[in-house]
Amino acid sequence: MTKAGTTIVRRTRLSRDERRELFLDIAARIVVEHGVEALTMEGLAAEAGVSKALGYRYFTNRDDLLAALFERETRRYDQRIDERTSGLSSFDDRIRAMLETYLDTVTERGNVLTILMQARLGGGAFEQRRRERNRYVEDYFAALIHEEFGVPVPTALVASSVFLTGTLGLITAWLDRGLPRDEVTATFVELCSASLRGLASR
Repeated sequence: MTKAGTTIVRRTRLSRDERRELFLDIAARIVVEHGVEALTMEGLAAEAGVSKALGYRYFTNRDDLLAALFERETRRYDQRIDERTSGLSSFDDRIRAMLETYLDTVTERGNVLTILMQARLGGGAFEQRRRERNRYVEDYFAALIHEEFGVPVPTALVASSVFLTGTLGLITAWLDRGLPRDEVTATFVELCSASLRGLASR
């Protein structure tokens, strides 16, 4: 206590890992609220209340920052997906679990992952990782489609790409139009399954 009776607040020094996570949290908030284009090293430092030089101790540049944020968000999402789909075998159950996990993530963390997945910023580490991620997800869903419905791989890849793009419409229906989450999820799963059965019967 001070002589005046007020409490002295001691600032806790953050570890390097904690500071890095704080920077990434701030970067995620900027991306959700203002878009990828608004994220700069200067803006990050200002939001964090630190010097610009401190940010460069953790990230080489804006591209490195975006790549690190993208890796963190996809890693967290994948961990949740693994937990949610453990023990599920049918296509419908797996797709529903993935969608629910995705919507949970949007609810809790904002739409940062979707924004990053859609961003196209030319060359650099972020763009390379974004493209690699999109290719990985498309291949993953195509493998599920091929295994469950017997659809040829080239056709399954087209269907996978279309369905993944369709998740953007799902987000719009849920967030922007305010449609019930259960209805949005059920409709999307039914559309996927019905169309894939049609492809399988060709």
